[in-house]
Amino acid sequence: MLHLPFNLLLACRMAGSKYAPVPGSPATAVPPVRDPTSQGNHYEARVASFHLNLTADFDRQVLSGSVEIEVEVLKAGVEAVILDTNQLVISKVTNGGQPVEFTLGEQHPVFGKALRIAIPAASRAVGSRLKYLIEYNTTPAGSCVQWLPPSQTAGKKYPYLFTQAQAIHARSLLPIQDTPGNKIPWTASITVPAPLVAIMSAERTGQKTSDDGKFITYEFKQSILCPSYLIALAVGALGKREIGPRSYVWSEKETVAAGEFEFTETEKFIQGGAKGGASFACERCYIEFDCCSAKRLWVVFGPENVLPEWRCVWRCVCVVLTLLQHPS
Repeated sequence: MLHLPFNLLLACRMAGSKYAPVPGSPATAVPPVRDPTSQGNHYEARVASFHLNLTADFDRQVLSGSVEIEVEVLKAGVEAVILDTNQLVISKVTNGGQPVEFTLGEQHPVFGKALRIAIPAASRAVGSRLKYLIEYNTTPAGSCVQWLPPSQTAGKKYPYLFTQAQAIHARSLLPIQDTPGNKIPWTASITVPAPLVAIMSAERTGQKTSDDGKFITYEFKQSILCPSYLIALAVGALGKREIGPRSYVWSEKETVAAGEFEFTETEKFIQGGAKGGASFACERCYIEFDCCSAKRLWVVFGPENVLPEWRCVWRCVCVVLTLLQHPS
């Protein structure tokens, strides 16, 4: 039986599909409703977008920095926006550089703590928008970020981290309304020790090395409206191989050749799925492949992860995964 990769990120664009979202269309087709697994109030005041700015500290096993959220008021008179957090340390919340009142609720054993941020009286009309900068850091106790020492990697030289936000673990990566009921675009700046590479479930738009050469900052942009559980990050000594005209595989440099070999027939599966889907035409397909040093490998990233080139997700990739597991 063919073992699937430890981290798999595969999605496609359905060119010209009638199901593709129209640019500028609202995030939801129906009024948002309360999610019992979230303590947030996205049905009253929703996070409309965010920018994540984090630095990876492998010695402390912490991501530290800030997230700037843009909030849209949906219910007149709402006094606060409420976010989900779990095992995060919230240092400060500001609006336009001015401190903003915030409180953290009691710790729930599963859902974490609710972060309540006050909305000024002048900004409580429906349609009002305002931005908050939340300074915070993750903790090793969080369930979203997994930290591997060099001894657990194939190269044995550099550490590695990856995230697993599904189903409700994004709240231990950043303060967010952690529910699929609120789909949003986002951007990110991720700083890592050189020569490590950061990849996300988003388009990489640039990178810059610090003046002393010790750190690299990678920039990302996710234009498609996405739920929080599809926010994904991996950092390590990664390499990339092209495995087809529209597909790539990422892995540690020591294992990327094995990933290239294992997925060498990916293009055939894409073409077969496109034929079965009739009107579906896959233009791009990315596979993120990470072997690490595990003897048994599992998919931990959902196949519906999206990148900006893709207007929506090609659900037929499930067929591709099935074929990979049980080739005929």
